[in-house]
Amino acid sequence: MGTDKGVVRYSKKLKKVDIKGTQYGFKDRLVTAIDRWGFDTLAVSRNFGVYLFNPYAPGNEIPLQNIKIISCITDYDTLANFPDPNSKIYIRASHKLLEISFIATDYTYPGKLEYTYWIEGFEDSTRAHKTFTPIAHYTNLPYGKYTFKVYYSRPDGTTSPNPISIKLVVGLPFYFKPWFFIVFLILFGAMVYIYEVEKVKRVKRKRDELEQAVIEKTKEIISQNEELKSQAELIKRQSNSLRLKTYQLNESLEFSKPLQTNPMPSDANMAAILGEYFLMYKPKDMVSGDFYRLKGNPDEYPLVVADCTRHCVHGGFVSMEGITLLNKTTTYSMVKILSI
Repeated sequence: MGTDKGVVRYSKKLKKVDIKGTQYGFKDRLVTAIDRWGFDTLAVSRNFGVYLFNPYAPGNEIPLQNIKIISCITDYDTLANFPDPNSKIYIRASHKLLEISFIATDYTYPGKLEYTYWIEGFEDSTRAHKTFTPIAHYTNLPYGKYTFKVYYSRPDGTTSPNPISIKLVVGLPFYFKPWFFIVFLILFGAMVYIYEVEKVKRVKRKRDELEQAVIEKTKEIISQNEELKSQAELIKRQSNSLRLKTYQLNESLEFSKPLQTNPMPSDANMAAILGEYFLMYKPKDMVSGDFYRLKGNPDEYPLVVADCTRHCVHGGFVSMEGITLLNKTTTYSMVKILSI
């Protein structure tokens, strides 16, 4: 079929249409008439002459078309639309998702073109991705410079000779940038400084607490020491008072002892009357209320052993009084007493 675009060929078997225009030597694509010339040749009439064209001859097949990069999208933000080949696309380090859309202007096999793509510098061509959907997906590309390449293949095995490519530049993460290191060093130094200052404060606070505890303990010890000294002084005074009272008591007993012992018979008198004898007389407190009396001659003598309910000086007075009463009684009324 002749058209103003050239010769249009339709294949029933492949169900496709292709146009033979200037790329096949038709300097003027306008075709005024077309007719079969022999078995496989067409006679094509143009404004300036007639062409003989064999659409089945080698070299007359439909040439492979170029691939177009449609868009570059990252994190749902469009970076570029229809970028030129080998152009540079800048990607922020914070972007995680990269989506590159492309298409081949080849309509010989609609939907059956296989695309092969890879990112040079991130992966080699041996690990290239193959897909029938003209979209490439990547996530978390590291910092660096890369080249995205893509080509396509027809079902008959023919492949586009030169992959189309664009440059990809992934930005340096902020934590790798010099200003971040400077800020980090400043913050780290500030943290270390604050930590050391707080550490010194804690040590000083602990030292002050210990010093205060020592002061409190010292005060407590001094207070206890003063109390002990006071108690020691009190004990000393009480001891001196007891010594004085003991001394006075002993002096009193020593003084009152003759009051009791003088009225009682001496050892010589008792020996003269009794001959051989022994005497056990042990007062509890030097002086007691107990006494004995022996007076008379070897032929006749009354012996008295008395127990009074008194001790010490009082007992001495009681003993003296008892001996005195016995002396009066036995002296003036001995006969009556003996008869009784």
